[in-house]
Amino acid sequence: MIQEQLEQIEQKIFDNDRLSDDVRNQLLEKLHALQDELEIAQADDFDPESLQSLLGFTQLSAHEALRPQQDPQLFQLALQGVEYNLELFEADHPKLIGLLNSFCMILSDMGI
Repeated sequence: MIQEQLEQIEQKIFDNDRLSDDVRNQLLEKLHALQDELEIAQADDFDPESLQSLLGFTQLSAHEALRPQQDPQLFQLALQGVEYNLELFEADHPKLIGLLNSFCMILSDMGI
């Protein structure tokens, strides 16, 4: 299920014609690094439910950020969900959280 969500995020990045090639490549690079880190983390003692929650809010924030008619309140709520889950997850998986933060910062730098 987690892999499916990451693939959906990747497809949304590919399909969005509002993204410049540079931004698209940055997002894809971070997403692929995240996938690699998840493979490593899954080999460790790992709580998949916590990760599922974090990825769900990440997917929701990406969806809200890339919608043609954005709702700032929904986007803000999605980001709050990401931030809360990041705090819970950060102590055990600092590299994974760093990658997610980088992904979100790219979206933020786009003004999203």
